[in-house]
Amino acid sequence: MAEANDMVAIIIADYATRAKLIFCARASNI
Repeated sequence: MAEANDMVAIIIADYATRAKLIFCARASNI
């Protein structure tokens, strides 16, 4: 299960990174 947990962690990190980029982009557009 360690491998699955690592994959989930990577997916969550990637999602968080994309969310941050989108948030920053929207903030800069205001």
